[in-house]
Amino acid sequence: MNNTNKWNIVNATKIFHQSFFDLIFKAQIIHRNNFVPNNIQVSALLSIKTGLCPEDCKYCPQSAKYNTGLSNEKLINLDKVINAAKKAKKAGATRFCMGAAWKNPQNRDMPLLESMIKNVKKLGLETCMTLGMLTDNQVNRLSNVGLDFYNHNLDTSPEYYKNIVTTRSYQDRLNTINKVRNSGIKVCSGGIMGLGEKIEDRISLLVQLSNLSQPPESIPMNMLVKIKGTPMENNTDIDFFDFIRIIALCRIMMPNSRIRLSAGREWMNDQMQALCFMAEIMQSWKDYIKLGGVGSGGSGHVIGYHPLHKKLEVWLSNWLNFPRALLFSSGFSANQAIIHVLGTIFKYIFVDRLSHASIIEASLNSNISCKSFRHNDINHLLKLLMQNKYKNNSLIFTEGIFSMDGDQSPIGNLIKIAKKFYSYLIVDDAHGFGILGDEGKGTSYIKNMLPDLLVITFGKSVGMHGAAILCQENIAEYFLQFSKNLIYSTAMIPAQAGAILTALKKIRYSSTLRDHLFRNIKRFQCSAKKLKFYKHSNTAIQPIIIGDSLLTIQFAKKLRKQGLWVHPILPPSIPKGQARIRITITAMHQENDIDNLIEALFYAERFI
Repeated sequence: MNNTNKWNIVNATKIFHQSFFDLIFKAQIIHRNNFVPNNIQVSALLSIKTGLCPEDCKYCPQSAKYNTGLSNEKLINLDKVINAAKKAKKAGATRFCMGAAWKNPQNRDMPLLESMIKNVKKLGLETCMTLGMLTDNQVNRLSNVGLDFYNHNLDTSPEYYKNIVTTRSYQDRLNTINKVRNSGIKVCSGGIMGLGEKIEDRISLLVQLSNLSQPPESIPMNMLVKIKGTPMENNTDIDFFDFIRIIALCRIMMPNSRIRLSAGREWMNDQMQALCFMAEIMQSWKDYIKLGGVGSGGSGHVIGYHPLHKKLEVWLSNWLNFPRALLFSSGFSANQAIIHVLGTIFKYIFVDRLSHASIIEASLNSNISCKSFRHNDINHLLKLLMQNKYKNNSLIFTEGIFSMDGDQSPIGNLIKIAKKFYSYLIVDDAHGFGILGDEGKGTSYIKNMLPDLLVITFGKSVGMHGAAILCQENIAEYFLQFSKNLIYSTAMIPAQAGAILTALKKIRYSSTLRDHLFRNIKRFQCSAKKLKFYKHSNTAIQPIIIGDSLLTIQFAKKLRKQGLWVHPILPPSIPKGQARIRITITAMHQENDIDNLIEALFYAERFI
């Protein structure tokens, strides 16, 4: 349906109740037909006048009718606005919105408001204001100084509106929008979900917006931010599937409008954000399958190397500051290839004793002489390297984050040792990549300390499979000529390479899920430290070390009966006497999940 055919509750509701993934897919197609798929506009909002608003909007802490602890502040001066706009632009914003807690502005305030618009526009930012209702003269004055957008939300459906606001009518809002439209200013108007409304009210809101004389160019979709002291502080949270459905329906009904996730975005739970994240990944899979097919067709040395592989490798090398990147089918394969290939150049390899099985196995089964050093013991490694025969001929192989204990390798010290003894340092960062360091680049980027060769995998934070090594040009060429793992293996599916790149961009440009993961880890640590078997870790890997294998199996069974998906980790995967439960905290977990886990652990511990 297009804008010449009016939307109504019946046809909009029919689309809303389609199967979830059909709805998402349809919205994605429309979005990609009208917008650059991964292009997101960053907007900044500045409150230019706070508190003592005469309106009685039940969700708003600015209202003078509620005691929310918000102080009253006058209209701020021009310098503060300009400084805030400069900071917003530096942080990546291209749109700057200024909001005042008014029912309507006074004419005496117009000169300052006009100056704000002019000066923000000089910075090259798109301007938006929200000031309440406007007179014809005020609208024209804002238009004459070049205001780009005026925000005036409808909030909810006409039917539910009286439950939210009584100090201005729904028609008042529509009248203001019409004045703005007629003046030539673009309209920014949306609503708030979670006000206590029904699904029918949310659909009705979209019908109202779509049936304006012209749909808003900008549609902010807000989730209620529950503020103590307002009548809605105890409202029930909106179902996140319903919220995503409304976003999808909004895209379908108003295909040319820019939809904005606004207030409440940072309070959206991570299932919601991850689902939006995965929806984009799934769509990119479909797009790239059309481009690259469902298989690579063979080894990369024959016909299997696709432009999508090249695109991912170049992007990785640029992002992670290495000259070259090479893709592998798995982290296990990458580690085996490293030792087999570099074993033809170097005579000795020094491996941390708690390194992954792929590293240990390849080291023991290669022609290279293998020495192990005690876990994270720099002095022991130094003692081994002090023997002159190892100088200039040695590899040092470790992990960024160790998979069983969740502890971090002393990469900085290892780099110093490698340089001193002219050794070649390799770090497998399977469990740090996508989580730690600047932009989620990994453990080595916490202090920007890069090894000679870096291994990353796509089966942990990225949520797919495969791996890559990052190295120098000459080393990459050597791998291409001599690595059997590359020469005789079918290349990664091209569509997967494209989907991995989509996921990596999400990781790089948004820290939301990483931030929530660290909050989950902190929440777990605070309670888990009272467990007698808990071994402290600052990463997503949290070990509960029981020691005895039979007791560990019993412990795991108790947890499984509590509804927790856990497995005992037993020798030979770990050293004898170190049997454990390895808990992995994720960004998908919510506070109640962490609390339930802690409760179950204390319960199970009583039987050990």
